[in-house]
Amino acid sequence: MRQLWRRFLEILLPKRCFGCQEFSPVFLCTNCEGKIKIGNALSCGLCGRRLPQPRKICHSEAPYFLAAAADYQNEVIRNLIWQLKYHNPPLAVPVLGEILFQYLNILSLPLKNFLIVPIPLHPDNRRWHGFNHALLLAEAMQKKLGLIMADRFFVKNRKTKRQPETKSREERRENLAGAFRVEDPLIFRDRNILLVDDVFTSGATMTEAVKTLKSAGVRKIIALVVARAR
Repeated sequence: MRQLWRRFLEILLPKRCFGCQEFSPVFLCTNCEGKIKIGNALSCGLCGRRLPQPRKICHSEAPYFLAAAADYQNEVIRNLIWQLKYHNPPLAVPVLGEILFQYLNILSLPLKNFLIVPIPLHPDNRRWHGFNHALLLAEAMQKKLGLIMADRFFVKNRKTKRQPETKSREERRENLAGAFRVEDPLIFRDRNILLVDDVFTSGATMTEAVKTLKSAGVRKIIALVVARAR
């Protein structure tokens, strides 16, 4: 009922830009769009260093490439992610999906044979939220890229604390240890994965997810996020 009431208000009330909250015919006005600086490189999944070329990495043992489309310090990006998580996900997703798509076009990565996998939520958390924001972003990218989605085969099998409730990197790692599970390893064996989430902060969630997928035989992983917060 709450979702229906929200949709009714969206139709009834004038649009406001998600970035500046000013009245606008679109959900991201030209002024706010111009304030977003979209990235043009990948980063090392181990040290976070910018990689000028997508095929070269500073640490050969790094388990994944980080692909962050923007900087979380950007106020417009933060407002868009807030809309995605807490206020209006159905309308925020197309805007954020376009930012991710523009970023991938800049990188010109060969993604033809990649599977798309969102970072999963525990079923209890998904019921509480009513959706998985990472899945919504992954679905948007699936439509734009024409790739296969494999979300049903990668799950969060243990409920954990919210990461902001943890006090240190070590506590974040312990909080997430063993939290993910691959349902069918054959789906992922020798495959490349585009692993999707909204924000990269400490990297604990991404690292544990990558560890689980690698144990199932995944070859290459690109962690695609809207923004990097560190």
